[in-house]
Amino acid sequence: AEIRRLWQQMVSADSPDAMDKYRFREHFEAMSYKGTSSVGTLNSLGQSNTISLKGSTQKSRTTIKTVTSSSSKWDSNVLERLRVIIAASTKSLEEIFKEFDEDGNGFVTLVEFRNAIRRFGLGITSREIDQLMQKIDTNGDGKIDYQEFASKFKDNSYESRMATRAANRMAKLKELMNLHMTSANDAFRFFDVEKDDRITFADFCKLVTKAHELASEKPPTYPIIKDLFDNIDVRKDGMLDLHEWQQTFGRVEQGNSRISFKTTELSMWENSREFERIAHLMAKNRKLLSERFRQMLNSSTAKGFTFAQGKEALDDWLYSHFGDSITDAKLRCLFNAAKIHQESQVEPKYDYVRMLDINKMRLQTHGN
Repeated sequence: AEIRRLWQQMVSADSPDAMDKYRFREHFEAMSYKGTSSVGTLNSLGQSNTISLKGSTQKSRTTIKTVTSSSSKWDSNVLERLRVIIAASTKSLEEIFKEFDEDGNGFVTLVEFRNAIRRFGLGITSREIDQLMQKIDTNGDGKIDYQEFASKFKDNSYESRMATRAANRMAKLKELMNLHMTSANDAFRFFDVEKDDRITFADFCKLVTKAHELASEKPPTYPIIKDLFDNIDVRKDGMLDLHEWQQTFGRVEQGNSRISFKTTELSMWENSREFERIAHLMAKNRKLLSERFRQMLNSSTAKGFTFAQGKEALDDWLYSHFGDSITDAKLRCLFNAAKIHQESQVEPKYDYVRMLDINKMRLQTHGN
């Protein structure tokens, strides 16, 4: 009779003859009890065994103590199991959230959350599911929006790896443009067919492909090129303008394959009006400057010069136009496009003919 009354208290009115495991566990998890019981075992002959403890013969006693499901350990364990399941899915976090959000209104209700969690087969009760939802529903409004969902389940380590990979690809592209297209700005202007300081996605594809072909490397796949384009296209208007381009590649450090968000004189100066004015003046004074380098090198055929020699050849000419504003760092940036790449670790040398030709080309491309 007592067992019957207990059963009737536990089952629901709409299902008096059966009880699922969730409801069964929910009742016992809700209990708070502590006690002891004698535990005996039967041997293969059906005889009762006793356990000897410190020379005495007595039945073993077991202490039963509930551990409430509200404990922080339980919270972290179940939440971590759910994170692992979601991280292992081939679907994006947005797609998984939409599966939780059955009616598509942008929020996951308690009923929707219960249905979704039970599909994962975690074997937890309705009360435990409610507690799990409370952990995710940080503002306590009884529903979960995408921001709350993402804050618990977004894989930050994955996002970090993707950001690093994108930065490396951007640095690689700048390196190829500097090596084979003079500079990032020169590459942009070459593929700016309309000469309106903008390039389309098709133009960008041609630029990236050409840069890799000149380096005898396989061009990246379409999705990678599209990701690069989207990273540069800050305005999200489907076009890359010169300002977006310069802001992006001016922040890419050469040689380290990583984005530097701290702009430096050396990395951003080539986007300045001063740099552009020097380039135009060098193009217009090409004959004068060629003669200066020939006299300084004491040769009509030698082209290579060191930084000190270049500074000596241009020092008073630059001073007459710009005063003392052209520092050594700016001068190195000016020479860099004409650097002669050498295998041995010796003092860098630059080709003055190439430097003057580059600035002549810049004047023709960009206009007077």
